[in-house]
Amino acid sequence: MKNDNDSILIIGESGVGKTHYGAKVFMSLLESSNGLSMEGMPANVEPFSETIGSLNDGLSASHTPANVYVESIWPIIDSFGFRKNLVWPDYGGEQILNMVTSRKIPDQWCKRVTESSSWIFMIRPSQYRLSEDILSKPSGTEPEHANSSEDNPEVADQPRLIELLQILLYLHKSATSYTGQSPKVCFLISCWDELETEATPADLLYDRLPMLSEFIHSHWINPLILGLSALGKALEKAQKDHEYSRTGPEQNGYVVKSDGTISSDVTLPIQYLFA
Repeated sequence: MKNDNDSILIIGESGVGKTHYGAKVFMSLLESSNGLSMEGMPANVEPFSETIGSLNDGLSASHTPANVYVESIWPIIDSFGFRKNLVWPDYGGEQILNMVTSRKIPDQWCKRVTESSSWIFMIRPSQYRLSEDILSKPSGTEPEHANSSEDNPEVADQPRLIELLQILLYLHKSATSYTGQSPKVCFLISCWDELETEATPADLLYDRLPMLSEFIHSHWINPLILGLSALGKALEKAQKDHEYSRTGPEQNGYVVKSDGTISSDVTLPIQYLFA
């Protein structure tokens, strides 16, 4: 039996590929070929329909404008009859950044965070630059200007992601419907095809974002960390990839499991959160 809080929320900053991944999951759920399927009509799938159209043409979808927040709620059921709502907001990832910088959480985000039972937290390591701190440089090797935020504008990437998680955890744990328990989370490393690595997802996260990795392991026992290439390769917004269009987006994309093996089933992160 499903309660109102039995939902999976998708969270990610700008450029991590939330909409592309949503379009691929939506197509998989309609096919019902991987143990998960839609149960009834989902609410508001327009943003993903447009993205599916672009992918079918071999094109990348446009970036979601910063001021957009459109919720798409998908009722899903697995092969054992368990049900959840998959809450896939289509929003400009800048809204996530604003939560950290302004310390203000919009009402719709408060509602969704406190009502969700599980999260998919998407991370794109290539967007972040490891700051010049003791985790990346030996003591005594710092340049004289190491503390200058102007000279090193991306020094706060990892602390920002950690603070975002702390804010979301505080909201979730303070909800009256929960007893201080952390939500079940899948940390999904997106755009895996651009990383050119044979490491496991957990090892790659520790190598690229060690401070964030340590925080995650300090709050979750055996955290679920997976890799994702939603499209399987990079696509352009204007130049069509005719080979991609010919094979179809459903034949491209994959998930990297915890042990480093590859699966073509892009719904695996959702299936794990059902378990």
